Amino acid sequence: MELKPFPGTSGPEQFKILVDAQWSGSKLDLSYHLSGPFSLLSGMHSHNGVIKGGRKDDLWKTTCFEVFFQPQGSTSYWELNLSPAGDWAFYRFTGYREGRSNPSLSSSPKISCEKKEKAWHLTASLDLGDQDEIVGHPMMFSPCAVVQEQPTSEITYWAVEHHREKPDFHENSRYVRMLLPQENS
Repeated sequence: MELKPFPGTSGPEQFKILVDAQWSGSKLDLSYHLSGPFSLLSGMHSHNGVIKGGRKDDLWKTTCFEVFFQPQGSTSYWELNLSPAGDWAFYRFTGYREGRSNPSLSSSPKISCEKKEKAWHLTASLDLGDQDEIVGHPMMFSPCAVVQEQPTSEITYWAVEHHREKPDFHENSRYVRMLLPQENS
């Protein structure tokens, strides 16, 4: 699915962001594909292969790729942030922007990057086996991205759909796709 910049922002027209997700067993696999001139983006590193980062807050203040997901019928939802540098954040909310916690994970997300001349690809795999509220349940899914441009440091917000006057990735009417749990193969 394709992400679009928030209406009315001067998002770089020459960029395109595509996202794919798979939910299999307890594993969530994400793929973000960005095409365009990377010299205009802040935080885009030239890593190729698996990158090691750590758990870190405030990744949304610069270029990062995000996904929000909510089990069908639940008021709780989760947020995963992925930095091109390999850092990540994982949060659980009990309701709209309420009750934020940092649930522990049995292992860090596996993040890898591949950079080509005019394309950049980030993949991440996250084992959610220790998140009982999530595993085995259909999930509503909303991918998004925060893109910081250089040299202006202007930030644009990208999502499949935008429903409010200001960008709001937490707003659950933006959850546009159902991920059905698949059996491990």
